[in-house]
Amino acid sequence: MLIRLRRICFAAEIRVIDLGNGEETMRYMRLKKATGVLVVLGLILGVQPCIAQQNVIHWKGQGMYADLPPQKDFPGWFAGSGGAGKFFADWIKRRSNGRLIIDMVPPGSVVKARESLNAIRTGSIDFIGHTYAGFYSGQMPEANVQIGLPFAWETADEMWDGLYRWGLDKELKKIYAEHNAYPITWPMGNIYGFGTSFDISTPEMMKGKRIRALGIYGAMVQKLGGSPAVLPMPELYQALMLGTIDGGIHGAGSLQESKLSEPEKFFVTYPNLNTIGNTFLINLKKFEALPEDIKTIIREDAPYIMKGWASDYSNYARRVLTPLVDKGVIKEVRWSEADAARIRQMGIGLWDVVAKKSPRTAKLVEIVKAQARALGKIP
Repeated sequence: MLIRLRRICFAAEIRVIDLGNGEETMRYMRLKKATGVLVVLGLILGVQPCIAQQNVIHWKGQGMYADLPPQKDFPGWFAGSGGAGKFFADWIKRRSNGRLIIDMVPPGSVVKARESLNAIRTGSIDFIGHTYAGFYSGQMPEANVQIGLPFAWETADEMWDGLYRWGLDKELKKIYAEHNAYPITWPMGNIYGFGTSFDISTPEMMKGKRIRALGIYGAMVQKLGGSPAVLPMPELYQALMLGTIDGGIHGAGSLQESKLSEPEKFFVTYPNLNTIGNTFLINLKKFEALPEDIKTIIREDAPYIMKGWASDYSNYARRVLTPLVDKGVIKEVRWSEADAARIRQMGIGLWDVVAKKSPRTAKLVEIVKAQARALGKIP
C-alpha cells in the first residue's frame, strides 16, 4: 500500500506540470481530490504522506547586520540588511518544498563579521546571509573588486552588468572555491556615502578625522587626509557615540537599521561612491551535497530573487533618508561638481592599486575597466 501511495503522489506531481487546457485541468482536479483522500487514509493507517519520504536538510545560518521589525514594503516583510538572510531562508524553504531549511540565528551569536570567510571555510556555520566582502579583503584581495571599486558601479544595474554579463561572478566563484565557499553576490543599495558627526560640506573637511572604511575605501579616506578604521556595522554606533570614530562609509539605510541617525548629523549622497555589493556565503561542501534540483535553484534563481529583494532595499534607503532630512535630523550633502569630479578621479585611480594586490585581482580589475569603457566612464 505504501508503494502505491508513493506512485499516486508522483503521478499527481507530474500532472501539475502537464496542465495546459480545460480537460487536463479537470483531470488534475479529480486526481488532486483522490490524492488528498488517499493521504488522509494514509495518515489514519499510519502511512506517511509523500513529503515525509524526502530527506529534510538543515543548515545553520547567521546574518551580520541588525534585525529590524517586519515591514510591509519588503518581500515577505523581511526588512533591512538584517532581513536579507531571513528572506532567502524563507524563500529557499518554500522553493525546495521544505527540503532545505536554514535555521537563522541572531547576528554575532556564532560568528563575528571579520571571521565570515573563515567560519564558512571551516564549517563552523553553513550559511552567512549576508556579509560584506570588505571584512575579509585582507585574506582575499579579490574581494576589493567584489564589493565594488570606487565609482565603478554607481547604479545597481551597472553592478549586475559587471557580475553577470562581463563574467566577474564566474571568476569570483573560482576564487571562493579555494576557501570552501560558494558565493551569491547581488547589488544592494545605491545610496552609499559618508555619514559623519561633523560638517562634511567639502571633502577637505575629512582631514584628521577617523572614518570607518572597509577594503579599498580605506585608501580613499587616507587620500582625503582621514584615518580609516575597520569596524563591523554593529560596532559603529557605539564608536560614534563615544567619539572614537567620527564617521563611516555606509548605506543610507543604516541610518535607521543601526540607529546611526542619532550620532551622525551629515550624509553625503553626491557623488554616490558605489552600489553596495553584498554576498551570501555557503559552505561549498554543504552546497555540493545538495540534491541536484536544489543546487540548480540556488545557482540559477537565487541571484535574480535577491536582485528583486534588493530593489526594494534601494527604495527603502531613500524612504529612510528623506524624512530624516525633512525633520532636520540629518543634513543631506551634495558636493560641488568640481569636488565630485576630483573625487571620482581619485577613486578610479585606486583601481590600479587594487590590481597590484595579486595577478587574479589584476584580471578582475581589467574586466571592470573593459566594462567602464563600454559604459563611457573611462577613456
